[in-house]
Amino acid sequence: MFDLADVKDVVDRWRSLTPDEEQIASVLISDASDIIRVRWPDVDHRLEVGSLSTSTPVRIVANMVRRAMLNRGNEGVTQGTEVTGPFTRSETYSNPNNNLYLSAEEVKALDPLGYGPRAKVGWLA
Repeated sequence: MFDLADVKDVVDRWRSLTPDEEQIASVLISDASDIIRVRWPDVDHRLEVGSLSTSTPVRIVANMVRRAMLNRGNEGVTQGTEVTGPFTRSETYSNPNNNLYLSAEEVKALDPLGYGPRAKVGWLA
């Protein structure tokens, strides 16, 4: 099965990557593609028939990978503070464990009706 994006898509949406980062990005792209296919097994069919734009999963996978790579080298660190004389700089990391995840907006783009693989139960659903 093919990946839903490639390293060039990540570079185009973010920045140039070192050869080591390209290798990491390649693995993360495969993982992100798998995460999407597990949650939406019909994604390839929807791409084939045109009910899902081909650019949507490319954008989403590239953003998932970018988020996972932003904090490389600081895994597990949730915040940091630097003090120099009277100056203080503080940071809080949004993804301290470098996890691949889908934002609410991305879930909505892949699943506009909110169905996904789960069953809707009840006569009002």
